[in-house]
Amino acid sequence: MKYTIIAILTYISLTAAGQDNSNYLNLKKENKYKHEIGINLYNITEVKHDYYLTLNKKFFFNHSFVNGIMYKRHWGKNAIRVGFDYYYSKISKEVSSKYHSSKNEGKSDIGEFRIGYERKMTTSKLQPYFSIDLSITYGNVKGIYGGTNLGGWYAEHPYDIRVEELGIAPSIGLQYHAWDQFSFSIEINVSFVDYYHKSNNDSYLYEGVKIYYNPLRLLSVNYHF
Repeated sequence: MKYTIIAILTYISLTAAGQDNSNYLNLKKENKYKHEIGINLYNITEVKHDYYLTLNKKFFFNHSFVNGIMYKRHWGKNAIRVGFDYYYSKISKEVSSKYHSSKNEGKSDIGEFRIGYERKMTTSKLQPYFSIDLSITYGNVKGIYGGTNLGGWYAEHPYDIRVEELGIAPSIGLQYHAWDQFSFSIEINVSFVDYYHKSNNDSYLYEGVKIYYNPLRLLSVNYHF
């Protein structure tokens, strides 16, 4: 019985030591590369500036390819992150009913700068994390809106709108370290913004608070150094 207890205690000690060593090696590996730079390969984000065609209350999403870059500075499980994304989208939508039809043709050029904090939940190869970013958005939306009424009258209205937004965006993500210096990340977020959209054609001003839902904020490949 005495030898059995000794054997059990020895096994537990060795197992704990092995786990500690494994965690230590993970932390050592993680701290080996303190810098990370990632390229956003693909994302699906809510179109922010689709004017005139939102009466049906549907979400409009934009698909972007290779449109952003992000730098992270790591210490332990924490990181400061800085990124920039460019969104170009064409607007081409129609809405029709029994009494009215409308069409919107245009384009948007939007740039978004972000800076924030990230926290990893594990030190394994597969690392869930959460983050929060402060975002500054600036850009331009141009197009032509046309519509008919019950009497058959048709009119077109050009628009040229300057976009300015300040927001905060909490995110959750998952990073997989496929190789020593390369990883892949996937992330989703919700963005709460205070927006200011000024028409360059007239004095009309759009301003307020809005929530954007981004089902795939980023899918990136990352290099650690």
